[in-house]
Amino acid sequence: MNKQEAIEKFIQRWPNATKLRREFATLVDFLQGEFEKEEFNFYPSETESEGAVISRPLEQGLAKNPTVGIIFPGKYSFEIGNFGRPDVESYNEMLTVLDGELTAEICALHLPGHPTSKLQKYGSIISPVYTTLILATPEEAAYLCQYIPKTR
Repeated sequence: MNKQEAIEKFIQRWPNATKLRREFATLVDFLQGEFEKEEFNFYPSETESEGAVISRPLEQGLAKNPTVGIIFPGKYSFEIGNFGRPDVESYNEMLTVLDGELTAEICALHLPGHPTSKLQKYGSIISPVYTTLILATPEEAAYLCQYIPKTR
């Protein structure tokens, strides 16, 4: 899936933040604000599938605004934190499944083994700074990602 196709699917589902809040009324407190105009994040799948992740920030006046996204079938890896870039603020990331199902694994050099969690609707996982979050899904899933500043 290319970026334009992913953006079109996102806009079909949530043309605006009001529709997002109606769909997930129980999480309305976390879904305040409006989508940042024309800003989309796109991550292609690392598997053989044609999947992708598309997300969009919700403007809430925070140092790092939360993002709402759609994960299309596939497997994805995300490095959490600035990984040696001291000029960039690091954030722990809390991912909450809005719809669908994800398998999540947090990998870090200092963690023996890598436990895998199966997340369903409204399930969450917090990825600490300097870890890698690996997500996989066989079907489309929607999520909210909130950024929690790393305490020094």
